[in-house]
Amino acid sequence: MSRFIFVRVGAMLLIIALALLAARFVLTRSLSCTPVCINVSLIGRDLRNEDLEKVDFTEANLRRSDLSGANLRGANFSGARLSDVVFTNADLRGAKMLGADLRNADLRGARLNGADLSGAVLDGADLTQLDLTETRLFGVSFIRSKLVEVKLTNGSLAGVEFISADLSGANLTGANLAGTSLSRADLSGAILVDSDMAGSWINLSNLTGADMTGADLSGSSLIGANLASADLSDARLIGANLIGALFLGTDLRSASLQGIRLVVSELLPLDLLDPELAALNELQRTTVIVDANLRGVQYNAQTQWPSGKLVLLAGLLGQEFAEAVAAQQVAEPTLEPTPIPGEEAEVASEEVVGKPEEAGPPITFALSGPGGAVTKNLYDLFQSTGYTETIGFRDVGTTNAIALLCDSSEVDGILLDRVMTAVELEACGAAGHELVGIEVGTTILAFIADPANEFLTDLAFSEIPLLLTAEDWAQIRPEWPSEPIVRFLAEPGSGAFSLLTEGFFAEIDPNPLAAAPNTLFDSNEIQLVQAIVTTPNAVGFFSLSNYTQNAEILKLVTIDGVTPNTTTVASGTYSLTQPLMLYADLARVEEKPETGYFLWFHLDNVNTLLGRAGFAPSAPEVTEQGRESLAPIPTAPPVVAQDNDGVQATPAATPIPNPAQAPPATEAAPITVTPTATPTPDLASTPPATVEATLTPTPPMATPTATPLATPIP
Repeated sequence: MSRFIFVRVGAMLLIIALALLAARFVLTRSLSCTPVCINVSLIGRDLRNEDLEKVDFTEANLRRSDLSGANLRGANFSGARLSDVVFTNADLRGAKMLGADLRNADLRGARLNGADLSGAVLDGADLTQLDLTETRLFGVSFIRSKLVEVKLTNGSLAGVEFISADLSGANLTGANLAGTSLSRADLSGAILVDSDMAGSWINLSNLTGADMTGADLSGSSLIGANLASADLSDARLIGANLIGALFLGTDLRSASLQGIRLVVSELLPLDLLDPELAALNELQRTTVIVDANLRGVQYNAQTQWPSGKLVLLAGLLGQEFAEAVAAQQVAEPTLEPTPIPGEEAEVASEEVVGKPEEAGPPITFALSGPGGAVTKNLYDLFQSTGYTETIGFRDVGTTNAIALLCDSSEVDGILLDRVMTAVELEACGAAGHELVGIEVGTTILAFIADPANEFLTDLAFSEIPLLLTAEDWAQIRPEWPSEPIVRFLAEPGSGAFSLLTEGFFAEIDPNPLAAAPNTLFDSNEIQLVQAIVTTPNAVGFFSLSNYTQNAEILKLVTIDGVTPNTTTVASGTYSLTQPLMLYADLARVEEKPETGYFLWFHLDNVNTLLGRAGFAPSAPEVTEQGRESLAPIPTAPPVVAQDNDGVQATPAATPIPNPAQAPPATEAAPITVTPTATPTPDLASTPPATVEATLTPTPPMATPTATPLATPIP
């Protein structure tokens, strides 16, 4: 009996040994499918140092295989399953790995020059010290990946996910990281000099010792981020969310910090859309959602702090900051009144003949909407022509901009993404303000979706009201999924919101858009972009300008097959637009002539920038009306002339007419929000709202139309 058992056991061991030998032979033998190995199963194969150049592994399954040292130049791994594959020291130059599953793959020492990893999933993969400067990484997921000391200089990484990735010591100089998710990432010691991180989620991340000199973090969210000892000198953090951030020893010299948010009271609902923040429990939130810690930061006179927050900043930065601000205010020279020329007045020197006068009182404009970027660029051009006047800009919402001009008189002019209503103009006049208003362009508005949304590509014009109020997609079209519609729209009062309410719900009271389910509003379009790309089945409505800046991570929705762009607006086939309006207080213009100079410069030069920024120019006749409106305002400082005795004399500036003595202005033509009849349907069922905007001494403003783009400055 024992002998029989011994024989059986021996036989079984022999079978197992033979099976192992066979398996080893199968795993180690050269591939028999080359050069075409499409959709084959090669799980766990030992292919070390194999020559597999240009082999097609499309949708093949190579999980847990060892390809270390292999020649894979030009190989095609698109859609392949490559999780846990070892690629150490492999040659992957020119390889295609589109949409490949590379989770937990080991790529240390691999050469990826010219490789295309678009859409690939590299979650948990190890790419330590790789040079990825010539690797295409559009839409790649690097969640929890190891990217220690990788080189990604000047890389196009917009929309790439780096959640919880280890990027310590990485070189991202000049990289485009706009709209990228870097939450919980380790960027300690990383080099991000001159990188574009605008609109990115960097919440809960470790940026200790990171070099972000000259980086653009405008509109980014750094809630709970650790910025200890980071270098943010010359960086732009305009509108950034810094609630809960730690700035121990951070270098903020010459940084632009206008509009930043620092304390819990400034938190908005949209700020918590980041899944990494939403996942925090109540206890974790109490430790993360706190006031920013600014103790020990380095700053200088060129650091641009947010206006109206000096008391708050003094509390966050300590007594030294408060004393420095107080000393600076005391040290600032008082502006002396300009003496009235008399018999003893000296003749102006030749150096100033025909040149701008010295800077007068500070000038401030409140900018609402994406058009503010155009105005700021025009200001740079304005200064480059020799003007030395300093103009300050405040980025605010539409309603706040009007309040700053008409209620508190804190600004000299405003840029709006719509025409002021008759009620707003009347209230402004009652407050003692006489306005001049000119149209300086056309804001193109569009419906935007996440590229992952495969069904929303085109909308019928008649479907727009339902899109704005329905609860789920199937209510619009039965073939669309029965899933909730999540809407992200510009704030009430904005040009985009006004267009929707006046164009589609003018006769419905109360306005259904304000109470629509699953609808969130925000004045910051960068926040809207972030919300769309992180929310399934979301849709937004905002400017084409912000879509253009984030085209790689967003999808543009056509209306009745018409694509929103400057050409379709110029031809009249696309009509979801609003005029870009510039308003100024005539009393301020008279007090500060430089304000008028800038108004003229803005009107004369704006068309050179509009097309590149995603806006359309106004019609020539509308621009001409703007010139007529500005006619009483001097276009430039007075030029010193020679009188008959050879003595230089300064002629008086053209006076601004007194409205009380001037003939009454012609009643303004109504500005209506109406769609173009062809090929976009008319709003026959919902008559558009009419907004009468009578400005004195502004001549009537016709309904804005668009013309082909002017040739932009190279």
